Amino acid sequence: MPVHSKLSVRLGERRLKIAELSRSTGISRGTLTRLYKDTADRVDLDVLDRLCRALDCDVGDLMSFSTAAKPARPVHETQSASGEGRSKSV
Repeated sequence: MPVHSKLSVRLGERRLKIAELSRSTGISRGTLTRLYKDTADRVDLDVLDRLCRALDCDVGDLMSFSTAAKPARPVHETQSASGEGRSKSV
């Protein structure tokens, strides 16, 4: 996906933890973690609004756009992309 989260950079600059930001904004830790790790597939505008207010920044400070392709997420060692190699419970 060409849109990337820069939340990890912003939190690092401010030496803030996800838990602290979650408490101050009311945004779930799961949502913040996905943004921090840049694995979120979508972001609500309300979440962006609360983050911008809490971090005193603009949307462009939290998100970036890149035309370069991001590498695909790695497939677990025991599972191939087609689902082969899964062990069956007996």
